Amino acid sequence: MIENIYNALKPGGTLYFAENLISSPFHQWVRKKFVKWGDSWRYISIGEAKKLTRNFASFHYWCVGVFGCFGRNKVLSLLFGNIDCVFDRFFKPTTKYIISGICKK
Repeated sequence: MIENIYNALKPGGTLYFAENLISSPFHQWVRKKFVKWGDSWRYISIGEAKKLTRNFASFHYWCVGVFGCFGRNKVLSLLFGNIDCVFDRFFKPTTKYIISGICKK
């Protein structure tokens, strides 16, 4: 899919994306235990994202979210999302569950 997007973009075109990451072993366990599709969904790693975007002239990415995914309703999602905003800088990118990026052709 990324190759097709790359081919469709004009020179200098930009791809913006956000995708779920493999994340921490704890996140992986919670997905398998509590999310219907958690054991069958294909989550990517940061390394895979880098490989998928290697043809682009530039790739800038950032990772967010450690607690927000545990919000099972809107109120809890907002609460955990705010906690993420405070504590996000203390966690390694590989422990976060969302990667967002900008790729320039």
